[in-house]
Amino acid sequence: MQSKPTAPPKQQDKGCWLYITNTTLPNTRRRVFQGAGKTWEQHLGRALGQKATLLQGVVKAKVPPSEGRLVLEAPSKATRRLLMAAIKGLGGREQVVAHLTPQEKACKTIVYRHAQQLGLRVRNKGDICEV
Repeated sequence: MQSKPTAPPKQQDKGCWLYITNTTLPNTRRRVFQGAGKTWEQHLGRALGQKATLLQGVVKAKVPPSEGRLVLEAPSKATRRLLMAAIKGLGGREQVVAHLTPQEKACKTIVYRHAQQLGLRVRNKGDICEV
């Protein structure tokens, strides 16, 4: 008896993902997100205040339970960029990093390398760099 062929698992599109952490685990250097008994929407909505409207359309990505970071998926890269800037502007314990594709990461490395050679300052906006 032959089994039916199964389709390969669908690869998730991580192009609009944000990784958010707010604390470091004791005895490790691993950063994780701990919401203090609130949902992630309540935690970030309260921290963002007026800018909480940026959370519209943002969903929590399905990741393995071993992933300690809060992984959010924005509806677009522009929304991801605005949300990332708002969280960075809080000045609190939250740290946010945008997921970069291998091509985006390689381009960013080139920009940083050339800027360093020329003595220029680079502003990091996740997937966009301003020189």
